[in-house]
Amino acid sequence: MSAFDPEDSIYAHARYFCHLAGEVKRLIDDNKVIGGHLTLTLMAWDMGLEAVEAAGGMPIIYLDSYPFLVRGLFAKYTADAGASSTTAPRRLPSRSPRRPGWRRGGGPRRRPHRAGRRGSARRSSRSLFPSRNSFYTYAGLTEEMKKFPAFAGTGDETTRKRELAAFLATVDHESGGLVHIEEINRSAWGDYCDTSQPYGCAAGQTYHGRGPIQLSWNTNYKAAGDALGIDLLNEPDLVKTDSSVAWRTALWFWMTQTGAGTMTAHAATTGDAGFGETIRTVNGAVECGGRASERVQNRIARYKRVAAVLGVQPEEEGKLTC
Repeated sequence: MSAFDPEDSIYAHARYFCHLAGEVKRLIDDNKVIGGHLTLTLMAWDMGLEAVEAAGGMPIIYLDSYPFLVRGLFAKYTADAGASSTTAPRRLPSRSPRRPGWRRGGGPRRRPHRAGRRGSARRSSRSLFPSRNSFYTYAGLTEEMKKFPAFAGTGDETTRKRELAAFLATVDHESGGLVHIEEINRSAWGDYCDTSQPYGCAAGQTYHGRGPIQLSWNTNYKAAGDALGIDLLNEPDLVKTDSSVAWRTALWFWMTQTGAGTMTAHAATTGDAGFGETIRTVNGAVECGGRASERVQNRIARYKRVAAVLGVQPEEEGKLTC
């Protein structure tokens, strides 16, 4: 094997990355770090394994960190895998495997203070969702985000942060601060079964709101299940019993469904429409057009609060409402 041979070099890099993935998995299993497996492996590639352990992983999402820059770099190519493209991706600074604890340039990397960085991240998490149900984990969210690389990975840093803020504000509103796993007052709404659909509804099942975005109606459970390869029409409770399914359906709806609007929430936040259109997509038939202005203002307030925590300026006021 020669360090000057491109194929040998790629092979060596791949072996090192797989080694890091195994070591990161061990840290996760030992509850020494918090975060998604791929995210923390990329973090270890960038910083070194010791630094990842010292930082306690990544308890909340840092969109300007190396793992999420990599996600954003390839988001378009994964989302448009079937389309040909002649545009090269934006290059990141070149990186190579390096000894854990050492920075590029040869000098030792200063070991982050465990209580400082990890404690700060957790304080930010608690400030967003102080009463969060343990069913909803940040590691679970980041792990499912890998399946939707364009989410919070499209556009410049401001756009990416605004989309993440909009999504977190939406699930904050829908789930009561990531507290409720299923709809509280579902008895007032019936079984959410659209009987006009050819597939109908499974016997004994209801399709009330479940999960962080409160997925509702048999039509959405059927569409989500078909897209994700899960039989949610017959087993809708998977959205309230399996955290990964809960986050995945929320991201699926955000990225692919137009709801009561004319565009997906992803398109609204990465285009020129703004946060107000995400409200229309998620629950516009009930809230928009002056039908429930108090709820709309509540969503806007949550969005502004999350945006402040993430360090991004919201859009102008005219784009926040519906």
